[in-house]
Amino acid sequence: SQDQNGLVDTAKPLTDMLTEKLGIPVTGVVAKDYQAAVEAMGAGQAQIGFLPSLQLWQASDKYGAKVVLQTERNGNITYPAQFMTNNPDKYCDDTPVERDGMLFCNGADAMKGPAGLDSITKVKGAKVAMLGPGSPAGYIYPVLALQEAGINTDSDIEKLPVTANDASVLAVYNGDAEVGFSFWDARTIVKKDVPDVGQKVVVFAMTDEIPNDGVALTSDLSPELQQKITDALEEYSSSDEGSKVLQSIYSITKLAPADPASLDVVARAAQQLGLQ
Repeated sequence: SQDQNGLVDTAKPLTDMLTEKLGIPVTGVVAKDYQAAVEAMGAGQAQIGFLPSLQLWQASDKYGAKVVLQTERNGNITYPAQFMTNNPDKYCDDTPVERDGMLFCNGADAMKGPAGLDSITKVKGAKVAMLGPGSPAGYIYPVLALQEAGINTDSDIEKLPVTANDASVLAVYNGDAEVGFSFWDARTIVKKDVPDVGQKVVVFAMTDEIPNDGVALTSDLSPELQQKITDALEEYSSSDEGSKVLQSIYSITKLAPADPASLDVVARAAQQLGLQ
């Protein structure tokens, strides 16, 4: 979700809580990418995975992991991917409006997808910051939207690979790319470091809604231990301390019981792009 540096330290209160509740040591590890996290679970190198929706589905489908919790962000259980730009004159068909210090145009201020997708044809010829193919918001949904709009994402745009959502925002902010993809609203992650990000990086379109990320547990954990972990995480997310920690790690406001069937839509989207 964001740069690896410091995430293990940020997650320490969470792993400390699980260690205390379960009575066994729990260690936090940051995988190099989403797919590596799935494979770590499949290889028995990790037992609890905080994963995006596609990887939740893959961990369940490939390795029999149990999807136990999905995240809520400000009361929402789905989120759109966003198209961002540092060139609103080109991509905005109306005057950008401000919401909570962040600029939006083309109806994206509704903060619900889809919105503004008529404008994405203008991305042709631009340099675009995007995450790896395993990212629903940083790749799958925006690329699918571009392809459905008639853009050849292999030849019509110049790709700038980035490793995380905050890196995509910063690529647009710094002028390394004219357009970037991320989850809504990844600008908040970098606002503490670049307070004017919401004015310089304008969201001009949003994709269809994506099921929220969540927590999967490997099948080698006993049902009793799976239940203990699930209960501990859900209870923790409802506490003031836990909510603050989860917000700092992963912009999560709450963890709620999962609906594994909701993940099928992401698997279908990935399949359309030949990613499975």
